Amino acid sequence: MHRLLAFYLLLFHDLSAVLAQLQVQLNFYTDHQCQTPSTEHAAASIPISECIITPGLGSISNQPVPCQNGNVQLVAYQDTSCGTQLGSLDWYRVTNQCSARYSGDIAAILLTCSQVSDAGTIDPGTPTTTSTIVVAQVADLAPTVTQSVASSSLSVTNSGGVNATQTASSSSPSSSN
Repeated sequence: MHRLLAFYLLLFHDLSAVLAQLQVQLNFYTDHQCQTPSTEHAAASIPISECIITPGLGSISNQPVPCQNGNVQLVAYQDTSCGTQLGSLDWYRVTNQCSARYSGDIAAILLTCSQVSDAGTIDPGTPTTTSTIVVAQVADLAPTVTQSVASSSLSVTNSGGVNATQTASSSSPSSSN
């Protein structure tokens, strides 16, 4: 009896060690149909239980990977702390291997061996670590301020395309963020 218990404990320990080192290949896309690969990071191998912040991620694809109770599950988040999962109204499968958000970007992802419950949710547990994979450059909305001394006009433009112009009676040096 003790040998059988020791065997199962050893087997479980070995399985846990293998799962801790499991890496899953993911492909990253900037569109919502898995058709436009990222020019920053088109693919990466991701470990289980790591919160991956994914700026610019519109859709993601992966092949099924076996895990202890089925296949590895991909969990998508609406925040960068892997705290709030995308709801079923935000997230959908384009094909069997492609998943996307209806609008906007997927803020973060996490892979888990936890399976979908009867309630349709996944409890992936607490992430072991956090890292970032930039899928697409996100616009820097810090303003750039310039002034034309000849016309005494102040123009403020951010990279998001918002412009504001104000007539000024004094001059000051230009600055950029």
